[in-house]
Amino acid sequence: MWSVAIGLIAIGAAIWYNTQAGSGYGKCGTGYDETFSDNYNDARRLFLESARAWGADRLVSVPLDEQNRAGLIMDFAVKNGRSDRVLIHLGGTHGVEGFAGSAIQSAFLRSSKAQPWDPSKDPTIIFVHAVNPYGFAALRRTNENNVDLNRNFLTDEQRADRLSADPNQHGYEDFEWYLNPAYVPRYFDLLSIAGAVLQRAWRGSKFTRKALLTGTYQKKRGLWYGGDKLEPSNKLLPETLTSILGGAKGLAKVEKVILVDVHTGLGPSGYDTVAVPQSAMPLGKEIFCSESDHVVGMGEGEMIGYDDVVGDVGVGVLSSLFPKAAVAVPVCHEFGTYPTLLISIVMRYENAATHWAPMMRSPAALWLRDMFYRVSSCDWRRSLLDRGGTIISDALEYLR
Repeated sequence: MWSVAIGLIAIGAAIWYNTQAGSGYGKCGTGYDETFSDNYNDARRLFLESARAWGADRLVSVPLDEQNRAGLIMDFAVKNGRSDRVLIHLGGTHGVEGFAGSAIQSAFLRSSKAQPWDPSKDPTIIFVHAVNPYGFAALRRTNENNVDLNRNFLTDEQRADRLSADPNQHGYEDFEWYLNPAYVPRYFDLLSIAGAVLQRAWRGSKFTRKALLTGTYQKKRGLWYGGDKLEPSNKLLPETLTSILGGAKGLAKVEKVILVDVHTGLGPSGYDTVAVPQSAMPLGKEIFCSESDHVVGMGEGEMIGYDDVVGDVGVGVLSSLFPKAAVAVPVCHEFGTYPTLLISIVMRYENAATHWAPMMRSPAALWLRDMFYRVSSCDWRRSLLDRGGTIISDALEYLR
């Protein structure tokens, strides 16, 4: 019954939010306004300006396609340091969530420009802006092929296994009627939402989250679609990192590497979760010792349901590039925004509009952006920048 009550409250919140959308946001004070943008082009410009002011040794810009027809670019800002210690910081793996990652990166670069850097002691650091530039620019979580990049970074064996597996192995098909309607829901489609809430109450929260989050490899228009091949961004990212670090010989020198991938959505507003693989939990608490209560293993806390998810970008990059590194820790740095049910309602609406009613997609896209980018809240902005910078600083300190 509690699940039903919570669901009905979330439905009411959705209706309330729709009346508030478009109200804009005000000023939050020096240091909390300058690095937030409301579109991809402004975010990219600010990142590049901040990287130059920081004194980046290299700026590498990689178009999504060779002709750069859409002006969609993945940018890398590099500060040279020790060849055996590397920190990689990603933003925009889930497209529209890139606004938060971009703000953290630009703020950290600006605040660090006056700090001394010793290449003989400090690690090499690589900031990657807009892993999924299409989703960032178009205000989608997925890429140009409706693929969730964090379900797509698979080995050939993993992909063959997922494509041949029972599509309802983890329960996705049980919710497919709700997730992927072949129409644009009207008035939030209250009966379907209520039905989904009741099914969640019946099946349990853990089952429901796992069913949704493990995604699909069969429904090409579906939410959390993992694709049937490695996507361009997931090819360009490791290729460019390999080039930056000096090819195979450079990768072989790396003994310790931490990869932080910024995401938004899960958890209470402004609260951040530092998620690492279960096997890396002791190391995660050591690296981020000043905030060890925020460190959880995949499948725990706000990350319940993720224990059977495969294709994670951070895991894929580290396992493919640094298989012999003594320490290789992928970190998902997640910031909460709104209740999960409310977010799922918006994701469902935006996905349906994209595929079935493109003329309705523009307002849906802005709504989706606001679900993952709670920029109207000064408290959220402060938490994002403060906690985002702290995690980077902790990782750097561990690698020194």
